[in-house]
Amino acid sequence: MSAVAQEMRERETAQQNKLLDQLHNTIQQTKSYAVRIGEELQEQDAMLGTLQSGVDRTTAETRRQNASILQQLHESNHKGFFLTVAILVVIVIMLLLV
Repeated sequence: MSAVAQEMRERETAQQNKLLDQLHNTIQQTKSYAVRIGEELQEQDAMLGTLQSGVDRTTAETRRQNASILQQLHESNHKGFFLTVAILVVIVIMLLLV
């Protein structure tokens, strides 16, 4: 093999090594990003679980209060009371939505 061919092969090998190093560094960065994303997802999953528990409790309480209001409406024969309760229910719902 001639010296020129040997030198070209060494340059190609050096260039390939440089490209492989760059590829390795890129893969390492990607792995680091993936690990960070995974950690962030775990944290957000825990926060969503807490939020879901709160929403479930609020939903249950709202249903209980609605059932109580409906029971009181059935027990009442006064239209003024019905209107007052209906307005209060609307206000409660608006407050829950805010």
